[in-house]
Amino acid sequence: KATKNFDNVEIRKPFNNISSYSILKLSNGVLTYNSTIGLEARILKIPVLEAAETHYSRNKAIEIVENRQEWEINLKKLRQVVF
Repeated sequence: KATKNFDNVEIRKPFNNISSYSILKLSNGVLTYNSTIGLEARILKIPVLEAAETHYSRNKAIEIVENRQEWEINLKKLRQVVF
């Protein structure tokens, strides 16, 4: 419901026949919650914001956000890239 305010945001259910790589190729930024798609986007040099610490964030592949304020700042930065 909150994404209705954004005409370029889409939430996809995990079980569909659309390739995540096809979606990444069309993406200017990725917001994810503990998914390897964040790492895959990072490899493709697409800006990523993780909503949770991931198993791959420990190796510094993704920047770890320390608190809510820092996360909100990074979300604003991501939105500037996307819009």
